[in-house]
Amino acid sequence: MPEIKLKNVTKKYGSLVAIDHLSLSIKNGEYMCVLGPTGAGKTTLLKLIAGVVRPTEGEIYSDGQSVNDLPPEERGTALMFQGFALFPHLTVLDNILFGPLSKGVRYKDAFKIGMDTLDMVKLGRRARSYPAELSGGMQQRVALARSLASGAKTLLLDEPLGALDARLRTELRRDIKTLVKDLDLTAVHITHDQEEAVSIADRIALLRDGKIEQVDTPIDFYRHPKTIFAAHFLGGANLLEGVVRRVTPEGSVIDLGREIDVMVSFKDLKEGKLVVVGVRLERTCLRRAAFRQNSLLGRVEAVRFLGEFIKYDVVLDRIESAASCKIPSKSPEKFGAGEKVYVHFNPDDCVVFPSPRLGLRKEIEVI
Repeated sequence: MPEIKLKNVTKKYGSLVAIDHLSLSIKNGEYMCVLGPTGAGKTTLLKLIAGVVRPTEGEIYSDGQSVNDLPPEERGTALMFQGFALFPHLTVLDNILFGPLSKGVRYKDAFKIGMDTLDMVKLGRRARSYPAELSGGMQQRVALARSLASGAKTLLLDEPLGALDARLRTELRRDIKTLVKDLDLTAVHITHDQEEAVSIADRIALLRDGKIEQVDTPIDFYRHPKTIFAAHFLGGANLLEGVVRRVTPEGSVIDLGREIDVMVSFKDLKEGKLVVVGVRLERTCLRRAAFRQNSLLGRVEAVRFLGEFIKYDVVLDRIESAASCKIPSKSPEKFGAGEKVYVHFNPDDCVVFPSPRLGLRKEIEVI
């Protein structure tokens, strides 16, 4: 179980900076998920750890030893590419056996490893098929099985479940983490699926423009986002711009403009400071009557059924902003498009950020 460390690593492709002075520690036996928008540098990060590309600056360590000059085959990593990279002339089983056999594992033992891994990804019956005979989702499962059977101590997974249907994706992500833990492996898993990351990661690293935005456990990431972008990207949040009007023993009063105030539980803010108040969608509710505080009048613009939740999008009155709310589908109270409502939230459920220099819209922009 190697510990991986990147220290002040930069990777440039000509004038393009893909990774920008990034430092990250991945603990022994940890299942790390890396999230980020397209172009954030996620795949480049995996390639750097695997040794497929070398850093322009900085050092990469495995168990305290620099591996900058080590070739990929000597790093003990298995990289599953998003494009699968299967050998088209080999059967499914032979693709999986390639790794163990190249490392000197006896064929009998390699065969058992290969079949066990194929069974795990629900492809035991296709062992003698060729990649061209499989669907894209099946090819992705073969690539995943090949990585798991390689004997590497670090698994680098680039969207390993992206081409699978929802049911199989849910099953496999649970199986993968169980196998990683049972085999004492370290895993770095890139995914665009926030639910997937939250459900399997020991920690999540959020990447943006080649830099680390936040690294935290899923629970702390959700409850205590450290930046506006982190709150917006992972889980979603209502973001309201305002000014700290006064600080009281109970918290701070934030002026949203047009004589509309909200209360937050933060007591260490400075009066007159420009801030952004964030509230998770699940911690926001709708009412037909106003509460004493933190009730913002608006009109339901859209209603979307999301299975366990119904999402309501609300245009707020008097302030140039909007809010969304996710309410359990089983809730007896329903609202219709065009209906007047009050968006309500508790002061304790708010987080407060300094107002971004380039504005809120630019801060949450995903290119």
